[in-house]
Amino acid sequence: MQYSKYEMPEGSYPKPPFKPHLEREHTVEQVEQYAKNLVVYEREKIVWEEERSKYHKKENLLREQFEKDALEEVGLTDHPKASRIFAYAYAEGHSGGYGDIFSVLSDIADLFLDD
Repeated sequence: MQYSKYEMPEGSYPKPPFKPHLEREHTVEQVEQYAKNLVVYEREKIVWEEERSKYHKKENLLREQFEKDALEEVGLTDHPKASRIFAYAYAEGHSGGYGDIFSVLSDIADLFLDD
């Protein structure tokens, strides 16, 4: 299996905006500038949250596609407990990435397939 097609590109996670701060000792002008910067920050934060939501939706779609393809590859697509089997493989292997998940899945698939 080609695992890279299920992974989000490196550096594609949206960068959060920088929240402004106000020094303890400040002038009226600094407070006014801080207020303007907060308005900009709040707008940028909304955009960032939308981009982050899109990122996670795409990431979830890729993960779902991986599950479908992996189950098909090991021959468990139509098994009544396919999603539970995959959930187990995911829990055991996700810290090592898709390759480890697939390895666990393929190791246990034979237990559920009729000979």
